[in-house]
Amino acid sequence: NMLILLIIKISRFARNDRKESYDTVSSRE
Repeated sequence: NMLILLIIKISRFARNDRKESYDTVSSRE
């Protein structure tokens, strides 16, 4: 179960990785 949850989270972060990274940079700036 843990592996499945990790894969799901990774897949979600992979899709929104760019958006989140840009949001983080915008928040810092």
